Amino acid sequence: MSTIGRTILDFMNDRKKLSMVTFNCQSLRKHVSDLSDPVIDSSNILFLSETWSNDDESVDIPNFNCIGKFKHKNVRSAGRVIYQKLNDASNIVTSNMEALLRYIREIDIGQSSIGDICAAHCVLDDGVS
Repeated sequence: MSTIGRTILDFMNDRKKLSMVTFNCQSLRKHVSDLSDPVIDSSNILFLSETWSNDDESVDIPNFNCIGKFKHKNVRSAGRVIYQKLNDASNIVTSNMEALLRYIREIDIGQSSIGDICAAHCVLDDGVS
């Protein structure tokens, strides 16, 4: 009998392309152990919501780098964070943002009351901004 996890892994492995996973944590610190999963391990990018953490808090996820944190002020249940797999050179592209993340030395991302990610400023290893 095939499990949902096995079906998702087969789907991801058959395509050999960028895999992004979203997860509503409802406290990243409490549920970081839930991210020890074959589907998570096979993903390139993790979009985590409801982290309930501040921008100055750091939570390590094995084999991933934290590349962006977003927290609405004075709202406990908010918070989003983006992690990228170590040594992954994927591009994250939206109509407003394109970054070759493997070579980023610094990433600053803004937000407003209207949306979560409104703008990004990246500085590459070679100093290009």
